[in-house]
Formats: sequence, C-alpha cells, structure tokens
Amino acid sequence: MRAPLPRSVFGQLALVIALVLAGAGVLALLLGRELATRPAAEQLLRAMQGFAEVVEALDQHQPHARTVAQLRDAGLEVRSTPPADARPRFAPLLRELRERAAGTLGAGRELRMDAGRGLRVIWLKPATREPLWVSFAYDRPGTGMRRFSVFMLIGCVALVWLAAAYFARRLVQPLRQLAAAAPAIV
Repeated sequence: MRAPLPRSVFGQLALVIALVLAGAGVLALLLGRELATRPAAEQLLRAMQGFAEVVEALDQHQPHARTVAQLRDAGLEVRSTPPADARPRFAPLLRELRERAAGTLGAGRELRMDAGRGLRVIWLKPATREPLWVSFAYDRPGTGMRRFSVFMLIGCVALVWLAAAYFARRLVQPLRQLAAAAPAIV
C-alpha cells in the first residue's frame, strides 16, 4: 500500500524540498567516495607497495633477523604469524583499501585490517623469505568530531528545510486567498 501524497500545495512543496535535500545528501556521499576515498586508498597502497619493495630488498641482501630488527628499531610492530583479519564496518577508506589491495600490491603480498583498542591497524605482508607482517597503526578520529559533523549536517538540513518551507508557505498564500475568494466570484 502506497503512502498517500499530501493534497495541499504546501505539503507537496515541502515533500519535494525534502526529496531534493535527501538526493543532495546521497550525491554528496557518493561524490565524497569518488573524489576523496578512492584517490587516498590508491595513494596509500602505492606507498605500501614501495615500502614492501624496500623491505623485500633488505631481506634479500641481509639476514632476515637483521631486517626484522631494523623494522623494530624504526618503531614498527613486526610479527611472523598472521594477524586476525577484521572487516571494517564504518570505515570507507579501509573498505576501499581491502577491495584494491590484491590488484595493486602484487604477488606474495597481503593486506589485513584490525580494529581494536582505539586503534586501527593495517598489516602488510611483504614477499620475504620468511613470513613477516608489519603493522601501520593510527588513532581513530574521536567520536566527538564525527558526532559534531553529523549534528552540523542535520542542523543545516533542518535550517534549509525550514527556510524553504517558510518561502513555500509565502508562495502558496496568494493561491489560498484566490481559492477562498473563488466561490464569491461565481
């Protein structure tokens, strides 16, 4: 069963305005993904590919233990066992990394994600003689900033909708007066 459409001109205008705002929001999200997330993921994967090449070159020209020691001296967490692999839910950049990793990184290299303890960790496995996983951790942005952004978006949408509704009401007012006066004209 379809929801009934508003019968008044004001109600129809308000519905059109709401639909336009919803469409603009969806378009903004899609454009954000295309213009920000994909290029950032590609750039990060190219950097990781370069890092993997350096680690692989080090591992070929010196003992594996020395390569591991150099990575740890650089402040990186290194392990020989594969880390747990988590699927990021609300992280568009991490999802994009996961989708593009196999095609970009090359043979013998692998990427895994881990999210916990307030950190997001990307694990890279270069194609070394012995298994080697290197972590790249970063702090999650504070939920306060995300919450602020959501409230700002909702506030802006509400203000635009209220302003549009006010002006739509002003546009409809002469039509209401004409409709009220029409029976007297006949």
